Amino acid sequence: MNYIRIIGITILLSIASTCHQNVRAQETVPFISENNFFNERHAHMGIMLQNDYQPERKNPGLAVLFSLIIPGTGEWYAGNISTGKYLIASEITLWLSVYGFHSYGNWLKNDARAFARVHAGVEWADKDDQFFVNVGNFMSRHEYNEKKMRDRDIGALYTDPLYEWTWESDEMRREFRDLRVRSDKMFNAIKFVGVAIVANHIASAVLAGYSAQRYNEHMKDAAQARWSFGILPLQNGFVAGVQHTF
Repeated sequence: MNYIRIIGITILLSIASTCHQNVRAQETVPFISENNFFNERHAHMGIMLQNDYQPERKNPGLAVLFSLIIPGTGEWYAGNISTGKYLIASEITLWLSVYGFHSYGNWLKNDARAFARVHAGVEWADKDDQFFVNVGNFMSRHEYNEKKMRDRDIGALYTDPLYEWTWESDEMRREFRDLRVRSDKMFNAIKFVGVAIVANHIASAVLAGYSAQRYNEHMKDAAQARWSFGILPLQNGFVAGVQHTF
């Protein structure tokens, strides 16, 4: 490490000595002029290194678009990784919940219909959901039709033999109804998860836009902090210094 430092100092001294030969012996140049470490008038007489780092700005609109499509990606783009990863994890969790509710709901529905076929003789192909509601509320097609006749609701009668059913016992009917209700609850839960997914997209989009603006403000402040390093030859030697501005 000491060898590297010695070599670096030697190089700087050699460069400074070369520049010194181009300076008139009688001229003495001020090192600092009007708060500038190394102004343009003296730049050709020495060496100046200055950082001109310009950080990349983030587009708030693009950040919002990313998060509207996939929550958390806009925050990730805007540099807010800690928040973005939680929003992405929330999105994955919500969609896994949709899959879980849908799969379990279908399993309960198919199990209920298979149960009705065995214990009530129901042919459930091409039947709508209301038919299975009625199967769970009445012991047989005959009982159902009698109720509709009393209500003078002729259009709701089941006259097709394919809509026949007769439960073995009331206990079997109630068990089927419980399975069907549980299945409906699973499908209804998907609607609530869907609302949560939409809310997650909107909240993430708003936060992504805000994160992009905060990132740009922070980078603007960082870009205003500049440093300069210079070596300036004088009559009797040279002078070196560092300037840091905010």
